[in-house]
Amino acid sequence: MNDYTVTVGGINFDGRDIASIRLIRQSENMPVKGIVSSELIMTLRTAESFYPNAAVCLSVSGAADMSFCPHFISSIKRRGGLVTIRAFDRMRMTENDFRDGSYKEADEPFVTSQVLGDIASQCGFKPCSMSFSGVPRLYYKDIHGKKIREILNHLSENGVGVWYCSDDEELKFTPFLSASGSVGVDREKSAPLYIHSEKGPFTAVYAKNTATGQVFSAGSGSDFRNMLKLSGKLFDDERTGSAMTLAAQKVWRSFYCAHAHISAAPCGLTEFIFGDIFGLVSVRTEVCFGAGMVFAKAETADICEDESDYTDLLGYELRRRIEADRKYGSTVLTEKGVGFTGDTGTDLGEADISFFSAVGDRVTEFDGAMMDGVMPDSITAVSDTVTRFVYGNTAYTLSYDEGEDGAKSNIRLTKEESN
Repeated sequence: MNDYTVTVGGINFDGRDIASIRLIRQSENMPVKGIVSSELIMTLRTAESFYPNAAVCLSVSGAADMSFCPHFISSIKRRGGLVTIRAFDRMRMTENDFRDGSYKEADEPFVTSQVLGDIASQCGFKPCSMSFSGVPRLYYKDIHGKKIREILNHLSENGVGVWYCSDDEELKFTPFLSASGSVGVDREKSAPLYIHSEKGPFTAVYAKNTATGQVFSAGSGSDFRNMLKLSGKLFDDERTGSAMTLAAQKVWRSFYCAHAHISAAPCGLTEFIFGDIFGLVSVRTEVCFGAGMVFAKAETADICEDESDYTDLLGYELRRRIEADRKYGSTVLTEKGVGFTGDTGTDLGEADISFFSAVGDRVTEFDGAMMDGVMPDSITAVSDTVTRFVYGNTAYTLSYDEGEDGAKSNIRLTKEESN
């Protein structure tokens, strides 16, 4: 059995007064960046009056010992003898404007830890002296006239992670592909676990600088499932490399469990451990408190649903490299296969031909330049002397005869008839 104690505006209520309690902790921008908010929803049997912003505290003892940070009343509804209260943790205070009166543009840049300390003070968090290596400096334009949430989102998207209020009322940051804490799940008392999909292990990061439109990359990968797409105003080669170091060889799984029996409090982005299955980080956790057990509905969606992001990034790389190394000429068919001949020849007046090499699915390279829309979608070696090319929905076969001396003759390119 569990015993529950709720304090609302300094008034204590026990299990006899409590009709229901739910706790919802959710990241607003999926797992890559943003803020994790915590909402406490409870229904009490009482005629007491409460005021907006009054503190609501919940503690659990017995089979499960849990304590949570204070939440603050957002709305109150009465029906009959029941009162339903919705309350949020201190992350709600980040909707306030940042008071930047002590910051002068002439003194920029500002150490980020100083700004975070002022944010903690203005929102009522415990004193904060956190260093933030992801974005070590902030400028006047980053904080002047901004809401606190805007500043935190700026830090989270460029530092790659989420902010949350810990149960001891500290402002904390959880890097992407990490968890704020972990709880074990009693699988025998829980509903089935469903793992929908898996992305990773990550071997490449594409990061778009949203201020300049420039895209940076680190690592390499030929499958969109191994590539992570990020964006932020400060991304450059160094920050993208740091993100690659953070994500390297890690895996993100989307999953769902309707009722996970737990005995510890979820916090921020919580990792749920189902026996020997680790690494399931819940982006949205809804906890229901019962007399005998505490259950959590835990779920995480996929980072991206299809390969469209990957294709867009690949297209950007193609356009960028084509523009940087543009060459003019024609594709030619020779005994060595398909090549490219430029507008200028060699010093001897011969055609200067560069031959293509595959660097990825539907991506080819010659002479250091990338080609888009010239090379086939696929090239398949049927035999030593026969090669099949596919352009869109049309297939061609390149074949030749090879003499004893290795010389190629009777080179033929034929179009396959569609069925």
